[in-house]
Amino acid sequence: MNLAYRDVRHNFFRFVLTCLGLSLLMAVVLAMMGIYNGAVIDALTIARAPKVDVWVVEAGTKGPFAESSRIPGSTREAVARLQGVADAGSVTYQNADGEYNGTSRRLYIIGYEPSRLGGHRISPPAGRSHGHISK
Repeated sequence: MNLAYRDVRHNFFRFVLTCLGLSLLMAVVLAMMGIYNGAVIDALTIARAPKVDVWVVEAGTKGPFAESSRIPGSTREAVARLQGVADAGSVTYQNADGEYNGTSRRLYIIGYEPSRLGGHRISPPAGRSHGHISK
């Protein structure tokens, strides 16, 4: 212990720089963990908010949230007829750019058929602002 204390006194500037470097490293690691966990929670919240068991998307697409997927209504009806399926509905998620009060806004639009599953059961993810368009 005495040897370590003498080494710190002898090389105090190096000790301070080492402490500063380790502090910055720890801050970067904690920030990266926070950003990663936030992204994972955000993605899971969006995917789980509609409370559906299975997503059916067009082959070759990256899923319902990453890009558009066009599936005919007959496919939805075929899925609804499968054993164990209580109900099936169509939902679309689209990103769009719009202008509001002279400023550019990024919009996340959710579309659904009002008479089918997917509309009234979709709750907005926590921590996001939502608006709706009236006719």
